[in-house]
Amino acid sequence: MPNRLGLLNPKDLNPDQKDLYNTLVSYAVGKYGDKSVHSSLLQLNSLRSLRLTDLWIMRFIVRDEQNRFVGPFGIVLHNPALGKAWIEMAVAMAGIPGLTREARETAILVVGLRTGAAYEI
Repeated sequence: MPNRLGLLNPKDLNPDQKDLYNTLVSYAVGKYGDKSVHSSLLQLNSLRSLRLTDLWIMRFIVRDEQNRFVGPFGIVLHNPALGKAWIEMAVAMAGIPGLTREARETAILVVGLRTGAAYEI
């Protein structure tokens, strides 16, 4: 699962990238579990209404077998300043008062659908 910038091996990271890598590991483990490949269950009735009624199974890959981050995690690791700001934004958005986990996930799916995103976090 390569990206245009290339996947970074944890042992080859500079100090700033290593700090971000550790932050991303903590975030990913907290959100998706301690596996490189995480299976999650999504409930979607239709893409138009986004009602949570039908069951779909989705595999979510965070790191490959060499513990290299893939997807957006792997991309932001190339720019630690951007990656730090990105993960801080994700954490802040997750803590919006009054927004349930289900509402937050629905909003993520709606934005992903409307923008044609291949990956949502």
